[in-house]
Amino acid sequence: MKNRTEQTGDMMLTVIIPCHNETEEELNKSLGSVSGLGISSYEVLVIDNNSDEDTAGFLKAYCQPRKEFHYIPETVRGVSAARNRGIAESRGKYILFLDADDYIFGDSLEQVFKENKDLMEGNGADQFLFDERCIGGSIRWFPDRWGGHVTWEEAAEKLLTAQIPGFYASLYRRNFLAEHEIYFPYGVRMGEDHFFSLAFWQAEPVIYYIPVYLYYYNFDAASRMGRYVSDPSGSLEELLYEKKYKKEFVRNADYLSAKAAGILHLLDKRCMDALFSELLYLSEGGVAADEIREKVRGIYLGFDIGEMKEIKSRLEYEIVARKLWFLLPIICKVRNVRQRMKHVRR
Repeated sequence: MKNRTEQTGDMMLTVIIPCHNETEEELNKSLGSVSGLGISSYEVLVIDNNSDEDTAGFLKAYCQPRKEFHYIPETVRGVSAARNRGIAESRGKYILFLDADDYIFGDSLEQVFKENKDLMEGNGADQFLFDERCIGGSIRWFPDRWGGHVTWEEAAEKLLTAQIPGFYASLYRRNFLAEHEIYFPYGVRMGEDHFFSLAFWQAEPVIYYIPVYLYYYNFDAASRMGRYVSDPSGSLEELLYEKKYKKEFVRNADYLSAKAAGILHLLDKRCMDALFSELLYLSEGGVAADEIREKVRGIYLGFDIGEMKEIKSRLEYEIVARKLWFLLPIICKVRNVRQRMKHVRR
């Protein structure tokens, strides 16, 4: 690894890029978008999260001749571990997270640092929000505004009501993350950025919105996110965890009380859809009924009685329509858990 001790000083930016077996085409586009930036002092931390030998070799070769780039291996699996390693190693005043199959608009980033120099060199904001583009369109945080300060409550509401994708297209003040011990949760394959964002906003940061398209979010069948969404296996438990976390967040945020019902109903529906998809995914894969029952044992405690009633109705319909008779014991399991919950509430 190159010696980084000479690059501390007044470094303004650290770009953190977690990598795991992306294609060379993706990596060239992503890494290339932050190569040769016209910013006075910055670093790019390429976190190799258990890539194969070919990918690791490509990353090392890419980083070696470029003084701003640093190759850092991380053996703990998961994008959260890779990003957390990047935070721990970072030296810039601000941190930008970039996925290895996405890219940024380098000219826009240079423009942001040039036109907001005083605000960035001071402590004018703990987070700078930007707009982003994606396949099929663009995402504006606040379409009716031309920049300026926004409250953390407004940002959280955008996330919880699914109006924006999460933590992308942002600069985070590194010292603020350290002071409030804000990191990504381990063991979460999807939605870890939501937990990070909500933890960040609970610390009540100063946020400044700059309506510039900075980030390109790649979401298609070949992307990391697209590959995950196409495989429902394992997503149910994480959705239930997300539901529990967000319910607690909403309960602790008085300003959201009027909108909580709609927000949580949307998340509840996602959880039920995930449960339903997982059961069918397992059944169509030829998994034995006993193994399915074992896998979903106790999972229903994450749903209330009304939700389980809906699950039961949907399963009954599919059993008749698709002759999935071996799912009948699961309906009995739902009924038994509902009865136990009624008994506990009494």
